[in-house]
Formats: sequence, C-alpha cells, structure tokens
Amino acid sequence: MSDARNLPPKAPVVAGGVYECPVEFTLVNPGPGSLAINGGRCTTQTSFTTEPPLPLSLDKGETVVVRVVVKTRGEALRKRVWLDTEQGPVELRVGVDPKPRAK
Repeated sequence: MSDARNLPPKAPVVAGGVYECPVEFTLVNPGPGSLAINGGRCTTQTSFTTEPPLPLSLDKGETVVVRVVVKTRGEALRKRVWLDTEQGPVELRVGVDPKPRAK
C-alpha cells in the first residue's frame, strides 16, 4: 500500500484533458568571461521563457532561469530545449510523467 504523502504532486489538467508540466532550470556561467545567449528553440508540445529575457549576456557567475512547460495528454514524455550561445548550443533535457506512480 502506498502512502500518498510520498508521491510527487500531479500536474494540473487544463482544457481538453491536457496536462501542463512545469520544470525550472537555473544555469550559471562558470567561464572566465561573459557568455551571450542569443535565442533558443524547443521541441513540439513544449514552450520556454527565461529570466532575464533573451537575448542576454551573462558575466562570470551570473545566472539565467529557464522555465519550461511541457504539455501532454497524460503520457510520459522526453523533451528538449536548446539555447543558442556564442560558444555553441546548450541542450536541456526534460522528462515528465504527469501521473506519478506509487513507489
């Protein structure tokens, strides 16, 4: 028998039985100089925003928060976000399962 208090929360259901699964990343520039992030893109059924907004330049030690929302009709999904930097793309991988299972 599972204890519901030990399960992660279920994702909220929006119109049409679609789940919205939010994920947040905090990225830090560990390099010796500034890093420009010029834009980004993501896979289908996925959207993202950043704080501060793109395009931006991060000095050493500065951070950017990337908020990703994956929409699904209940199936577990693996999605990606790519940030286009002056040193090449940075890939963020997201795995979501809106219906957690008992452990």
